[in-house]
Amino acid sequence: MATEPLSPEELDPRLADAIAGLRDREPEADLWPGVARRITARRPGTVVLRWPLAAAAAAVLVAAGSLATWQLMRRDAPAVVAVVDSAPVGAAPVLPAGFDRAEATLADAIAELERVYLAEAAELDPAVRTSIARSLAVLDSAIGEARTRAGATPDDLAAARYLTRTMQRKLHVLRTAATMARAS
Repeated sequence: MATEPLSPEELDPRLADAIAGLRDREPEADLWPGVARRITARRPGTVVLRWPLAAAAAAVLVAAGSLATWQLMRRDAPAVVAVVDSAPVGAAPVLPAGFDRAEATLADAIAELERVYLAEAAELDPAVRTSIARSLAVLDSAIGEARTRAGATPDDLAAARYLTRTMQRKLHVLRTAATMARAS
């Protein structure tokens, strides 16, 4: 609510006299050194509060790391079975890569996430669904090619790793798409 300033005639005469008596004057002393000291002064206890917090955080990190290491060391290592064919003398033994179980596990996870995504996909914008479908189609094609290559050369570890990584990428895309569908 804006008001018009009062004219000198409308002012209380005592107030008008008080206003007329006001004069600007310099302070008796320079105030800045005291202000600067208060701005830059450390409050007591700030350093004391930070060090115990840092020590507690370090103790928690060390304890958590020790616990994780202990649990990882207690786990049973997966059994690695070496299969040696009766090959001619001098031929290197063939060790299976062991990617079959990883591929099967990833395929199961992908199938489950595809089911979840398809159940929720109707909630997404059509353009987003189209983009996700295009990405999944490219990944399916890459997985098919990787399976063909890995099947043709079972001793090729790079082909098996590529297949696994490509399936993991599809799993990541599906996980992201399912999360987006649930959120919308």
